[in-house]
Amino acid sequence: MKQRMFSYVRWSTPRQASGTSLKRQTARAKEFAEKHNLEMVEIFDKGVSAFAGKHLLPTAALGSFIAAVKQGAIESTAWLYTENLDRLHRGKVTDAQELLLTLINLGITVVAGMDGEKVYTREYLNKNPHELFMTVMVFVRANEESETKRKRVLGNVEALYQDYKNGEKVVVKSVGNHPFWIDDTGPSHEGVKKHPVLWNIAREAIEMFLAGTSVWSVCNHLNEKYPNMYPSSKRIWTTPNVRKLRTNEAVIGKRVIYFKDRDEPNNKEKGKTYTFEDYYPKLCTDDEWSILNDISKNNTYITNKKQPNTVNLLSGMKLIRCGRCGSTMNSMRQGDKIRYVCDGAQNVKTVCKVWSVSNVVEYCSIQVLLIAFSEAAVKGRITQDDYEKQLGIIQEKIAAETENISKLTQAITVTGNIDEVIALLQVHKANRDILQLEQAKISSKRAVNSKTGDVTFDTISQFLDETPYEVLKDIEHPSRPKLREVIREFIKGIRVNKADKKIAITFDIGNDTEVIYRAGEEKPEIEEVISSRYEARGIEYVTRVGRIRNIKKKQERYFYEEIEGQKMEGFSAFLLSQSFKSAQELMRLNGYPDIDPMLLWSKK
Repeated sequence: MKQRMFSYVRWSTPRQASGTSLKRQTARAKEFAEKHNLEMVEIFDKGVSAFAGKHLLPTAALGSFIAAVKQGAIESTAWLYTENLDRLHRGKVTDAQELLLTLINLGITVVAGMDGEKVYTREYLNKNPHELFMTVMVFVRANEESETKRKRVLGNVEALYQDYKNGEKVVVKSVGNHPFWIDDTGPSHEGVKKHPVLWNIAREAIEMFLAGTSVWSVCNHLNEKYPNMYPSSKRIWTTPNVRKLRTNEAVIGKRVIYFKDRDEPNNKEKGKTYTFEDYYPKLCTDDEWSILNDISKNNTYITNKKQPNTVNLLSGMKLIRCGRCGSTMNSMRQGDKIRYVCDGAQNVKTVCKVWSVSNVVEYCSIQVLLIAFSEAAVKGRITQDDYEKQLGIIQEKIAAETENISKLTQAITVTGNIDEVIALLQVHKANRDILQLEQAKISSKRAVNSKTGDVTFDTISQFLDETPYEVLKDIEHPSRPKLREVIREFIKGIRVNKADKKIAITFDIGNDTEVIYRAGEEKPEIEEVISSRYEARGIEYVTRVGRIRNIKKKQERYFYEEIEGQKMEGFSAFLLSQSFKSAQELMRLNGYPDIDPMLLWSKK
């Protein structure tokens, strides 16, 4: 069996990748391997800087190679070929020298191809210690070149930033890359422009995200509709690149360039940040950006490499929680079904024992949506005028916070207690961010309401037409992301509890109203309850309306309880008492089976 030689190829910029760097480094390594009868294995660090040390991270090729040697996964007698020693490190001389000695002491034979194919081993360096001084000089030269280049780039960015502050259009090409939907080929004084083709594709993806479509589904859509159009060597739309449309501030026109401090690279305060507002044309509005942020933080899907398109309906939105410990519940795939398990127990965050609930909670969610829709249809949903009033109030609060921020910013220059002022400034900025997110949500609801109008019984029927039983049953159905967003809009919270093998699921649908499903007193009995709180003349009243069904005995009885205070108005009480029955009848007409009460009785 041949001795293995690992050819390490690294480049920092896309320009180097598209040029002769890759071919040159690979060709020389291949010649050396054939000459010395070695089996060549290629490892690449693409677009990774050896100046910043990112190539030594566990996720990088060289970093993972070293880790594999230490763990014994790669033999310590292996060879490591590199075009020049400066491919290994271009940072501080002491760090570069330490890396070389680490490789040598692990038993690795290091080859520098351009340096006369010089071979470095522990035995060779011990016999020729002066060679260590020569390697130091190589690392000194590499570091000085990189440092000079860094200063040149920094100076270029600094000069362009001053031009930008003076109101001029600029294009910064010396550092980083522009997003794929941007055309930067024009004159610098004209600024960047919309890409003639990719801009519209990016906007289409943004609209899909706003509609609740998952990253995986958007990526699939782009590869099917626009194959081989992503501007990279492989030409394929990948989830990491598509996901940037939800997280990259470039979509709202902002470009941020950050330079680490050379002496303290981990100290962000010592680094230099250049923020270019309105650098790019805006791909989405500020309101849409706030919604995208909210979706990214609170709207994760269950995905893995084997089942990338599995979509749960409830977890990842901080919506469903364990009634025992209050932790969120995660989703897990079990065959062709989804179960929800307590995160606190699963990750040993609480004293709660590991337990889970079946997808009956998803089924109940559909029925709860119909109840919420029915109440909205009868009572009338929020009107455009109501939205305008809410937006007016929030805008006043945002203006007040902005004024506070302005005053505190001015106070920094005159006050003696800067730390206290900065702390207050951060509080007001956080408050404004929350208000702006709420403003974006209401604006979005207003836009939807202006198109669809108030919820009516016709729109309820339309919802069921678009949500057949297959959507609930098939956890890979393409309509599940849209259903997930509807649940997120109408259901405020879900608590799942288990006691004495009985499961109870409580849905909060807002307006102090809860819908509860729980196991009855005996099998197979199910109890369904609507609990409504309201206040009149300063007194809180609680009314519970529901039914108890026993499938085995074919019994069904409704009940009405007044916990405190006066009776509800007749029509409202009637509406509540009919809600479960009406919702179930609608579901039956659309092919949904009845809830299996045994799913609310745990086996353990």
